[in-house]
Amino acid sequence: MHLLRTCVFVWSFLSLAAFPCSAQSDIGDIIDEIDKNRVEEVSGSVSEINAIGSLIVVNGLTTRGNMEQMRLKVPDNAKITQGTEDIKLEDIDVGDSVTIRYTIDRSSGELRVIDIVNNNLANNQFD
Repeated sequence: MHLLRTCVFVWSFLSLAAFPCSAQSDIGDIIDEIDKNRVEEVSGSVSEINAIGSLIVVNGLTTRGNMEQMRLKVPDNAKITQGTEDIKLEDIDVGDSVTIRYTIDRSSGELRVIDIVNNNLANNQFD
């Protein structure tokens, strides 16, 4: 146990010594950058969709366990699927059940979609 405490102390000391004071202030910037790129998720019902403006509004449960209304920007490179098929934003309707993974742009506060899964069965699923 004593050896473990000594190793932790030495590691802590070396960690501080490895980063001069100016570099330590940059650590906060690095953490902010990691946090900015953290992926979040919301699952719920589509309450509004604007394919022309690339916007989708979902009332649902977030990864943080909160029920929220989320307004998300859908970039051109977002992957949108229903089952195994790729679909377009125009193929999603108000009331559809979706799961959306997104990131938060901390500078603008904009929520940017990575991918959308339409959880509704395709109309021709059982034809």
